[in-house]
Amino acid sequence: MKISDDFRYELTRYKAQGGKKSRKEQVNRVYLFLEYCAKQYNIKAPDQIGRKQVYCWLSESKTDSQRRDRYYAVVLLWKMLGRGKPTFVSYKSD
Repeated sequence: MKISDDFRYELTRYKAQGGKKSRKEQVNRVYLFLEYCAKQYNIKAPDQIGRKQVYCWLSESKTDSQRRDRYYAVVLLWKMLGRGKPTFVSYKSD
């Protein structure tokens, strides 16, 4: 997947603020999600990601805490892409 240098820079800046371990893990989850989308759906750029990819990635979570962590990674990705908060998904089990 092609990720712009500006996007990588923003993620690096985000990782450098606040709780280092938590933010590092969150940024790593964003990269894992981007990698998942590239492999599973042949997506070439982060702005091509939509509801289907998010839903499938979250539904593959084995535990509620993993689903929550993945959800917050998607929230961060949406924020970095300028989309706001993803209102169409939730990390809570139905």
